[in-house]
Amino acid sequence: MLRASFTPYTLHFGFEAVTSRERMRSKSTYFVSVWDDEHPTVVGTGECALFRGLSADDREDYESVLSDICIRINTVKIADLTEWPSIVFGIETALADLRNGGRMMPFPSDWTDGGSGLHINGLVWMGSVEEMTRRAEEKISEGFRCVKLKIGGCDFERELHLLEQLRRRFAPEELEIRLDANGAFDVDEALQKLRRLATLDIHSIEQPIASRQWDAMKSLCNVSPIDIALDEELIGVFSVD
Repeated sequence: MLRASFTPYTLHFGFEAVTSRERMRSKSTYFVSVWDDEHPTVVGTGECALFRGLSADDREDYESVLSDICIRINTVKIADLTEWPSIVFGIETALADLRNGGRMMPFPSDWTDGGSGLHINGLVWMGSVEEMTRRAEEKISEGFRCVKLKIGGCDFERELHLLEQLRRRFAPEELEIRLDANGAFDVDEALQKLRRLATLDIHSIEQPIASRQWDAMKSLCNVSPIDIALDEELIGVFSVD
């Protein structure tokens, strides 16, 4: 018979992480452990990565729901947990890890075995233009060939100047630039800003305007010269409809 438990944990950032929404020094999370009575030393681990103030499942009863799910781990149905995405992720990951021997490696691959690399972007958090420039340069020196910059927290002209500097130094075939505005642009000015950014061969921009402005976002996606990725727009959306 399966058993499960969870442990709250606080992650402390090495620096103040800034977006256009907030400033963060720490992040609370929950680690789930699942094991079988017959093999109690083999434990599967998963993380329920709740984001306070942002996740759709940031609710007062979060811990009580997670506790109940752990108690009912043998009968709980993932399909019934649609509105608790972070819990679903943690439970599914823990079960997958348990199936693979509890090695903190739920999905073994050539990458997890050290046989191949994995292409990811280097994230540059928001800060002063000087800080963002330094962080971008650090990512590039570390070997990243794609950087994603959080924008919208500084003066747009200064951020544009930073991006121009990067593009002068690195051609599109040398460096892919992605942006995340976290909804910082006003609807009336978004298209103008996107057109100016497009001259710098930007790969894509995440959430240029605040979420839940359905008609405005639809119109912007139709005419934007830069591909738009949705982020906050999808929080709390649980069906195709």
